[in-house]
Amino acid sequence: MHMDIELRDYQKECLDKVSEKIQAGSKHLSVVMTTGMGQKITSLFLANQLNSYSNSRVAMVFGYTASFEQTKSDATKIGIKAVDFFKVNEFLSNDIEYKYIILHDLSILDRKQIQEKVQYEECITISFSAPFAELTGKTDDQLMKRVFAYAGYLLPIVCVYSTNNVIDIRDAKYAGESERIYVKEENAVTLNLLQRERDDNAVEYCEIQKRNNYLQAYLNAFKQARDEKKLKEQAEEIERLKEMLQTDERDKKIEELEAREEEYLAQLREKEARIAMQDQMISFQQEVLAGFGIDDAKIRDSFAKIQETRLSLQNDLESDDEEIKEAALKRLQDRVAENVSDLTQSALSIKDYKYFEEQLVEVLTKEVWNHLDEKSKTFLISAKSNFECMIKMKECNTFDYSGICLLVTKALEVETTKRFFYSYKDFLGKKYRLVSQWPYELRKRESGQITDKVIDDNEFTLGSVVSVIGFRRDYDEEGKLIGYSKGHPKTRNDFLDYAMTDLFKNPTQRRVDAEIEKDYNFIERVRLDYRNPSAHRDRLDITSARSCLEYVIDVQHMLKEMLSEMKF
Repeated sequence: MHMDIELRDYQKECLDKVSEKIQAGSKHLSVVMTTGMGQKITSLFLANQLNSYSNSRVAMVFGYTASFEQTKSDATKIGIKAVDFFKVNEFLSNDIEYKYIILHDLSILDRKQIQEKVQYEECITISFSAPFAELTGKTDDQLMKRVFAYAGYLLPIVCVYSTNNVIDIRDAKYAGESERIYVKEENAVTLNLLQRERDDNAVEYCEIQKRNNYLQAYLNAFKQARDEKKLKEQAEEIERLKEMLQTDERDKKIEELEAREEEYLAQLREKEARIAMQDQMISFQQEVLAGFGIDDAKIRDSFAKIQETRLSLQNDLESDDEEIKEAALKRLQDRVAENVSDLTQSALSIKDYKYFEEQLVEVLTKEVWNHLDEKSKTFLISAKSNFECMIKMKECNTFDYSGICLLVTKALEVETTKRFFYSYKDFLGKKYRLVSQWPYELRKRESGQITDKVIDDNEFTLGSVVSVIGFRRDYDEEGKLIGYSKGHPKTRNDFLDYAMTDLFKNPTQRRVDAEIEKDYNFIERVRLDYRNPSAHRDRLDITSARSCLEYVIDVQHMLKEMLSEMKF
């Protein structure tokens, strides 16, 4: 390795801290530098050092192409050859196991995927980052200006942390109570030290500011008197101000005092930058350790409201009339979904929201996510975050998870209504001159008679899909659903015409028939297995909620499967 590059003190300190943690048995480490200066060079020297420990190659993984290419180029110039460089997707598809893995510029989702890949491997990860590198909301603009305006005056603050299960300290809050306790203990000494140093710097800043104020007042009075030729008249004031100066400054000439003023100003800039950096790191640590989710009291209050809603709709929910029952189920779903969503959104920070949004984008794909209604996005994020919060609580098995399922089914209803109702109405409006030519299923009934009025938007439910697409439910003698069969030919042909023309991307007869059947079976299963059971007076258990999330979103990806075949 070429030795013409000398590491700075804080970079050497970083290597020493990492080495100490590894020797103490840490498996996952996080390196946080306030300004992000020299992270890549530091990590290259770290990789060389780690290679010398075990004589094995080190993997270095990057989230950004520019960082990947620049660091790879720097490694060649420095002469470091013991590193294999990867972008995230390349590393995830690579089968080689590494003793050491260094991570740079990774998103929350990147880290989650890598964590899943390495969790059963005997490896040590070191994740490099700067405070608030992922923060997507408002930042403290004044703090950031102070940090970067004077960054050249001082060295960055470097903190090295160990985590237990997660590969980055920023993810500790999402890993459950035990991880938060572990990180809190790990972090306590560093946080207290930073706070004491910050307080000491603030005292020193005030002292320098006071000295500088005295010096400026003296210089201003002296210069004013000199300019106005009133030295004798101002002599007493000048002597008073001079007496307030430090002993070693009283006999200096004006030119020397002016130079001293510049020194004070430089010291103030340095102290201000240092305090800003410490504030930034302290804020980062507080963010890492901040509790995630909704407290127990709020969750129980939400349960009470769900139960209250169930009781208010009890008669209709137990009705033998399927239309009345379906309308009541929709009202229950809508009220509960809105209530739980509002509760969750009020508790989620911007960073938490982004964390769950990235998870959903990954499983649904960007294309599908970007075509979702904003309400659907909110409902799905609320469902995911609420579930993650609840299952990490001590009494998780006693909770009612119906709110989770109803958020998911509400999101599905929003997307279904958009494609099977709103857009279909537009199609029929162009195809026919009169509403009386539309399928019966989209027209209002009054006194048992079909009218020439289109049903209201809130009358379309998940249960409407089967009849709107031209099918019907078949029941046995005891009223149990046993299957589906083709309904009115005109209704079926109208929807098929719409599906071929406007709905699906690949409009071949065979493909469209298969997609329609797959979609209504998916929607019916969600309606019957997850939405309807949420109307029961007893609670919906954790297993049902997990099954709902896995079926619609996470494992079987049925929402993605349905929407990815559609044009919008």
